[in-house]
Amino acid sequence: MAPVRHHPAHLGAGAAVLGCILLSWLILLAGIAACQSQMLNKTALGFEWWIICFEFLLVCLAATHLSGYHRSHAGLVALKAVNTVLCMVYANIWNKIYRQGGASEDFGGLYPGSADASTMLGVTPNRIDCALAGFVLLSIFNTLLLAVLGTAPTERYNDNVASARGTQMSTTTTTTYPATNTTYPTSAATPVQGGVPGAGTTVV
Repeated sequence: MAPVRHHPAHLGAGAAVLGCILLSWLILLAGIAACQSQMLNKTALGFEWWIICFEFLLVCLAATHLSGYHRSHAGLVALKAVNTVLCMVYANIWNKIYRQGGASEDFGGLYPGSADASTMLGVTPNRIDCALAGFVLLSIFNTLLLAVLGTAPTERYNDNVASARGTQMSTTTTTTYPATNTTYPTSAATPVQGGVPGAGTTVV
């Protein structure tokens, strides 16, 4: 499939948001890794690592999408929406349970039962805040990227470009020839069908 050309404004907005997403991903990666290094149970953050890996895959897909290949457009939007919701949910987990010391039962069963403040025993608050900031920033910038992907004016822009190119080609290849009037001399003698032109009747 040939690459589709983006509108310059849309391409710039998408690249800027994607850069912010990559920076947020690095903050989340650093926060989760720092927390796990101080945790007693090193396997307690398995789903957080799954979100990090999934987000990296989506960043790569979004980069290829902005480069012009749109075969993954619908899949990218759907998967990005799923991961955005996961980041929002886990931002609440890290804020209300790990940072504030609440229990998962206090929030109507929204969060998994394994999420408990005791999981973060021995972890410094700065490391928890770093991971929380990563989830919050990813939630914000993923939402902005969904808005950019949902308003991509690629087809209209390509139609305008094709129309402009077609008009330019038609104006440059059209050749106008000057009209000429050609006058042919006429003979006084009228040609007779079946005879010799200009020959009359023989008089004896």
